[in-house]
Amino acid sequence: MKKSYLPKSEEGLRSWLRNLATKIGDYAVKYVITPGEVTSIQTAADDYEALLDFANAVDTYKQKVNTAKVELRDGVPAGSSPGVLVAPPVQPIITTEPGIVMGITTIVNRIKGSMQYTVSDGEDLGLEGAVVSIDYATVKPKISAITAFEDKVVLDWVKAGMQGVTISRSRDAVNWTVVDKDFKSPWEDESFNLTEAAEWRYYRLRYLHNDVPVGLVSDVVKVLVSIHASSL
Repeated sequence: MKKSYLPKSEEGLRSWLRNLATKIGDYAVKYVITPGEVTSIQTAADDYEALLDFANAVDTYKQKVNTAKVELRDGVPAGSSPGVLVAPPVQPIITTEPGIVMGITTIVNRIKGSMQYTVSDGEDLGLEGAVVSIDYATVKPKISAITAFEDKVVLDWVKAGMQGVTISRSRDAVNWTVVDKDFKSPWEDESFNLTEAAEWRYYRLRYLHNDVPVGLVSDVVKVLVSIHASSL
């Protein structure tokens, strides 16, 4: 079974838009795409990419601020050095009007409805949906964000059509314990620190299929945490 040509993930849509923006000019004459429409697709791809990069930079900056706040309040774990608080990211200038998917879909429908349309053209432009296939031996979760609050750690993850994930936690990135299963992002960890001092926590995920762990373990993320009984 084929799925929609439009990716569901933000990074997938970024790649799809970039491909379309790069190649649409080559097909403009054949499919009667105006210069203005070509430019609008290219600008939309640029703006969406810039906004995604900005969002990622904001998440990173937010984590650095949270870490600096914990360090200032509770000190630095033994053997660690204080983090460096960098300048906040600069917001990009976005000129594209909201609703780029709907606007581009209108152009795509016109292309696919043309008497000149061929599947090979559609595959080159990314307009033919790929066959749905998951390799359960290599599928790997992505942790999209991790945020430490005073009373919990919030971990956002990408479901990608899978059943759920197992969450493993460590305090030294060596010894790991599976602490929970989650079936809908985000997941929250409200466990207390082992001492009154700030501590580093490390997390990694693995996908579930039919309630059995499958695939590869996610990249490890870490966060500085201070969750004490007195803070709740």
